[in-house]
Amino acid sequence: MVISEVSSKESPDYLYASTTTAVKEYISEEGGSQHNLFMEYKSPRVVEFYSPYCPACVEFSSHYIEVAKNTSEINHDILFFGVSCDSYEKLCEEYDIEGYPTILLFGFDDGPTSKGRSIENSDISPTYLINILKVAKVDAKEEEDDDDDDDDDDGKNDEDEEDEDENEETASNPIGLSNSENDSSADDKSFIAGSFKARIKHNTTDRYNQALKDEKERYLQKRHRFGKKIVLKDDGKAIYEEMTKGMKQASPGTKEFQDRQQAFIQRIEKSSRKHHHIINTQTQEFKKENLPYSKNTSNPKWFESAAGKIPMVKNFFRMSEEEELILDVSLSFIVALETGLSMGLEHARSKSALRNWLDLLSVTLPPEWGIHKLIDHLRNNFEYATINRDTLRRIIKEYPFARKGWSASCQNKKLKLNGFSCGFWKLLHIVTVGVSEQRGGQNLIDSGMMTPETEVFSPAGAADTIRNYIDKFFTCRPCRVHFIEHYDDCNKNNRCDRLSNNKGSKKPADWKELSLWLWEVHNDVSVRLVRERVGKTFTKGIKNTASIKNEISVIFPHIDNCILCFDNDGKWINGEVFRFLERTYWPEVDPKFDKLLKIYDEGSSKAELLWLVTFLIVWLVYNVTRKESKSIHQSLIAARHLVSQGAAFSIGLTNKSRTA
Repeated sequence: MVISEVSSKESPDYLYASTTTAVKEYISEEGGSQHNLFMEYKSPRVVEFYSPYCPACVEFSSHYIEVAKNTSEINHDILFFGVSCDSYEKLCEEYDIEGYPTILLFGFDDGPTSKGRSIENSDISPTYLINILKVAKVDAKEEEDDDDDDDDDDGKNDEDEEDEDENEETASNPIGLSNSENDSSADDKSFIAGSFKARIKHNTTDRYNQALKDEKERYLQKRHRFGKKIVLKDDGKAIYEEMTKGMKQASPGTKEFQDRQQAFIQRIEKSSRKHHHIINTQTQEFKKENLPYSKNTSNPKWFESAAGKIPMVKNFFRMSEEEELILDVSLSFIVALETGLSMGLEHARSKSALRNWLDLLSVTLPPEWGIHKLIDHLRNNFEYATINRDTLRRIIKEYPFARKGWSASCQNKKLKLNGFSCGFWKLLHIVTVGVSEQRGGQNLIDSGMMTPETEVFSPAGAADTIRNYIDKFFTCRPCRVHFIEHYDDCNKNNRCDRLSNNKGSKKPADWKELSLWLWEVHNDVSVRLVRERVGKTFTKGIKNTASIKNEISVIFPHIDNCILCFDNDGKWINGEVFRFLERTYWPEVDPKFDKLLKIYDEGSSKAELLWLVTFLIVWLVYNVTRKESKSIHQSLIAARHLVSQGAAFSIGLTNKSRTA
């Protein structure tokens, strides 16, 4: 068997192809070249089925490589393999893989038809593997027969057990999957849970109050030395209970909403006059599904990529914060949708979870984002789209995304993260903030952008929808298990007390609680992960434990980013935290100056030509002056001089072209 060495550039969807020889990467190329077909080996085998986008898989990979090396030193007969389920989905389906990472063991005589034996990731160690694989062969067929015998003894068939499992799940999880059912069954509690109860409970982050108080004092002293003063607001309760500017802009009937709508109309009319494409804004209805404007990311033009490498100029070609947000959220949504298909669409519960998730995204993501085209297409053709996995996958491909990689803000080379988990957290934060901004979708109905039949989500209903989608479609098994266990415990982050079931609540604080709840959950996850990472290290043979300083380092927002988020005692000010979340995940739209906002039929050739000419001038002057000076400033001064004489330059260029 020939083992192929594949570079990481050629195989971005693999974890082990170019990083180690201890783990053999399964590769079956379209041209017929096949390598490391684990099912054809006769030796004992350990096979990990994974997704390169699964954070737990990425973190587990280094441990898996270490175990493979240590095991081979003791017993070289045991072979280790890795299979990317993103690249070989059908193969993973054959082995009934429904979550990642999954470890299967194969014995000496297990042939191509064996399904192996599944073990927990925590069990994997050289001693354990050697002991279990030295015993009789792993015979999945015999195990299945034994299971069948047990079933017969109990006098139950598989269908009975399925029904029983569903009944147990319903009994243990009264949340359910239908938001309408969930809200109607909780009418008596609609006005009990909410912001009022949230205020009388302690936040899980209160244990850091003293440390945060010290951090804040040091920060203020440092700012004071540089002569910078910060005015702190004391009325945190008022900030928490009142509507923010963003909430007002999304609420029909407010002055802010009318001003924003008028700005859109003016921008559209100006564009239509400029390009001789008249749009009657007085009669046109601005429905979300046919808005005459949108926001999308696009691949940078060649001159933008080139200019991005020139010092002092590259900052002009950087992606804006909102463009990064659109990119990361859209990519993670698509990847989660595609990878989640491996968990199946056959069951009614899975389809219901997906339908509710798409409905939630439709009313919570900023309505001008281009990703709505895919979301709305799936919603409007849901029964057809979910006939089978291939149909849904084909529809997704009909809406290709311009960029293939996440933004720099979602790349963490130190932690070997590829951006997916970062983008998915951004997606969840935008959804929860969007629930606050749009009052669960009611604002979109009131403004006429969506029909009265549109599903409206209460804060609790939106949280349930997130929970059920992750439960049915999130392939990272440890991530999924931790989140569901955390969610189903009402005492964790006071979820059951603080999230209201009232879809018609008039209290802004009730709607803010959902995003504040998710913010606490995100920080809890970050703290748990840093504890796990520190716990894997040792000092002089003693296992390390995470300090308060370690934990504070991963909590957001940091004092540097939001000094107003803390009071003088180191406690979080919820109103200011929500404002921070709103600024970060719900960018304010100003149609007059928003360069990312594109009006359909709006030409861009002149703008591109202007950028091209400017780039050529800067590049030419830079290459001339850098021979005489290391400073780029001379290039910029000379370029500015030429650009200021743009009229003469344009005339000269035009005359030359005419002469030619």
